[in-house]
Amino acid sequence: MSLFKKRETRIFITSDTHFCHTNIMKYTNRPMSWEDIVIGNWNKTISNNDTVIHVGDFSFGGIDNVKKYLNKLNGNKILVRGNHDGYTNLAYMKAGFIFSCDEFVYGNTLFTHEPVFIKIKGISVNIHGHIHNIDVQKTIDKHKCMRYTNVCIDLNNLTPVRFI
Repeated sequence: MSLFKKRETRIFITSDTHFCHTNIMKYTNRPMSWEDIVIGNWNKTISNNDTVIHVGDFSFGGIDNVKKYLNKLNGNKILVRGNHDGYTNLAYMKAGFIFSCDEFVYGNTLFTHEPVFIKIKGISVNIHGHIHNIDVQKTIDKHKCMRYTNVCIDLNNLTPVRFI
């Protein structure tokens, strides 16, 4: 089974949308209407043929909110669960994600919610979220075990970014 439905599918990545998290503006620089902005940016960027890998912390407020927001967003969605994604992988797939897991590897890239600071054979890139306002690559040069890419939506103008 391929997670990417068609060969011409574009793949995007993002994290930490935190839909229904009323306090997220205390921790980030999001504007008052941030949920509408995220949904609008997502749908302007993502077509229904595209796939979005969301590396954690999708939504607060229960599995019904997960379904509600998934239905508002274009594309096929994959979830790498974050520390605020408390349901089972199966529950997230029943809610509408085409796949859900705790981490996965694609080529030489490890997708996780939090950055992984260990050397893993064959892995040279860690795509992660979790840290909302910090570009991890610039702060952890001492580790030098892999390249880090923080795809938190707060670092990317509240918009998913292109992977492939």
